[in-house]
Amino acid sequence: MMATGKKEEFYWHMLLAMALAAALLVLILTVKAGFEDSKDRIVTEEGLPEMTFSSLTGVRQYVMDLKKSDTLRVHFGLEKGNVRLTIAAKNGEELYRGSGTEVTDFLLTVPADGRYIVTVDADHASGELSVTQTGL
Repeated sequence: MMATGKKEEFYWHMLLAMALAAALLVLILTVKAGFEDSKDRIVTEEGLPEMTFSSLTGVRQYVMDLKKSDTLRVHFGLEKGNVRLTIAAKNGEELYRGSGTEVTDFLLTVPADGRYIVTVDADHASGELSVTQTGL
């Protein structure tokens, strides 16, 4: 049978081990959440998207000033999940809306000078997606 002092020390060590395990679990869950965007949050960046992802959920918007007759190359390499891509002028006129299920590589010609918004709405998606400006 354990002496009272040894028993108390054992319980303190067990309590410390459980606290460390709980802290580690919180840290792991926080880091994992950082890799998946919330559907309630929109991440906005300048430029055009070029991304490879293993688990993408959420909405990302990219903004860029383009000139009439600029060409955009769109590439979908979706492995699983869903991705919806919208490319629209600031006034709401859409150049493209789709998920890359029909055509995975194509070119778009910009119809007018202005600011364009590229929106990527993903749901547990993995793969790659890029929208690049050609001829620069």
